[in-house]
Amino acid sequence: MESEKMVVGQDKVVHLDYVLTVEGEIADSTAGREPLPYLHGHNNLIKGLEVQLEGMQVGEGKTVTVDPENAYGVLDDSAFMDMEKNKFPENFEFNIGRPLRLNTGDGRIMSATISEVKDDVVVLDFNHPLAGKSLTFEVSISDIREATEIELSVGRVDMGGCASCSGSCDSCG
Repeated sequence: MESEKMVVGQDKVVHLDYVLTVEGEIADSTAGREPLPYLHGHNNLIKGLEVQLEGMQVGEGKTVTVDPENAYGVLDDSAFMDMEKNKFPENFEFNIGRPLRLNTGDGRIMSATISEVKDDVVVLDFNHPLAGKSLTFEVSISDIREATEIELSVGRVDMGGCASCSGSCDSCG
């Protein structure tokens, strides 16, 4: 009796090859690298992509377009903030599109980009860089396997060692 073919579904570890295109430009790809392993059904991928992979089999491929609402969200106008230029180091170069990492003062780090430069202030955009954009993926499934108990308990693929859980699981001590 032939065994049932493994398909992408809840609690399966899926190895995914992909090319991500945004506004006609390649933004990311596994080309020249190992396929991306992820634990399906545990929010390890953007929602819109994960839903489209459901039911695929090893060797299968397709093109998936994910709208902003099911990717990194629509642009949030409240995520723009004016910051006085004098809060930046002397000789700081204010380039539109420049990514920044800011300390919030309570130990958190936030990412932003410079979206506008005015006389005395800089407008910072705290939206994800891909917010408001449709994402097109060329995907193919290279492998599917059952998840281990550890992977299920931490909600992501065990890549070996503490790097797979950032030290937040019992298996790392």
